[in-house]
Amino acid sequence: MFKKLLIPVLVIGLSIISFQCKGKPAPSDKEKKDSKLMTEKKEDKKDDSKKGSYPAHKVVYHFNRPSYKKTLGGLRNIQNHINALGKGNVTVKAVFHGNGVMTILNTPKDVDLANSNLSKQIQKRIKSLKALGVEFNICKNTLKGKKIKITDVFDAKESDIVPSGVAELAHLQLTQGFKYVKP
Repeated sequence: MFKKLLIPVLVIGLSIISFQCKGKPAPSDKEKKDSKLMTEKKEDKKDDSKKGSYPAHKVVYHFNRPSYKKTLGGLRNIQNHINALGKGNVTVKAVFHGNGVMTILNTPKDVDLANSNLSKQIQKRIKSLKALGVEFNICKNTLKGKKIKITDVFDAKESDIVPSGVAELAHLQLTQGFKYVKP
């Protein structure tokens, strides 16, 4: 009895398979290759979209610590932020006031070898970030209070000076839509 049922089941099964495959010849090697390329292109697009998965950012980084290491770390944070969003998808301002200004002088005040090397790294980083459009602001109150000339601040010009570093931070957040980052 089992054999009597097996043969009709096999015949019906093969008929169904044959019917489903009619009109669909096996894909050629070229078609297989094209299909693989299309799949790879879709995967590449997915990887590119990860970079743009954030909306545009407007951020202000706050520097007021006398630590060269903290300043260098904060500047690296800015670079990482730009790398994550893409140059055209982020607006960055860096506001220096108080003791933070001491870390961006042409010649460090506390000249020891470690700070001198960090100062050179900071200066190199500032140059590269400015080339990416990062705007650096320096507090006029700090310059006046510490008797620092704008020419003493690395790669700074008069237009980089803001009346008050703290007021500039508040202004950017309250009226310009910037988000605050304290490295």
